[in-house]
Amino acid sequence: PASPGEAGTNHPNVRQGSPWNNGGAVPLVPGRYCSRRLARRCGGSMQFRMTRSIDEALDELTHWGDDGCLVAGGTDVVLQYRNREISPAALIHIERIEELRSVAVNGRTMIGALTTHHQLATDPEVAERHPALVRAAGIVGGWQTQAVGTLGGNICNASPAADTVPPLLVADAKLTLASTAGTRVVTMADFLTCLLYTSPSPRA
Repeated sequence: PASPGEAGTNHPNVRQGSPWNNGGAVPLVPGRYCSRRLARRCGGSMQFRMTRSIDEALDELTHWGDDGCLVAGGTDVVLQYRNREISPAALIHIERIEELRSVAVNGRTMIGALTTHHQLATDPEVAERHPALVRAAGIVGGWQTQAVGTLGGNICNASPAADTVPPLLVADAKLTLASTAGTRVVTMADFLTCLLYTSPSPRA
C-alpha cells in the first residue's frame, strides 16, 4: 500500500487533548500544525524560520514549542493566518527539505510528505499502481494549489474534503512519524480519528 511520509518530526505545539494533538509526534508535513488555541493570540511580531533538513525542523519545533507552526505550500496555513484563525510566533518553513519529496515504487510505494499534488498526478509509476490516488491528486483545488500543495498537508488537515485521503484509506496506507524520541508507524485509519482531529497517540 501507499505509505506517504517516510520521515516525520516531533510536534510540540499541541498538547494532550488538543484537536491537533498527536501525542507530540506527527509527520513532517505542512498543514494545520498550529493549535487552534493560538487563534487567541493577538498582535506581536512573527518570525519566519527557514529549515533545510529534518533535524533543523526538529530543532525549531523544540525551540518554539506551542508558538511554532509548520508551513510548506501554505495553501491552508496562509489562509488561516489571514483569517486570524491562527497567530503563531514563528512560521517554520519546511518546503526545502528535499528528503521528504521523494517517491519510490519498489516492493511498496513510499511517498514523501512534501510531494506535491502535481508530482503525484503526473507520476506514471504511481499511476500504474495507485490510479485512484493519482486521479485524486489531479482534482485537488486548481492548478495553483496542485503546484505547491503537498500530500502531507492534505492528510494532516484531517478534512472531510481532503481528496487524497479516501484512496489512501482504501490502500491501507501507513504514516511514518518521527520525533526527537524516535519513530513509529501508524495507519491512516488510526491517525485520522474524526473531523479535523488526529490521533492522540503515545510519543514515539
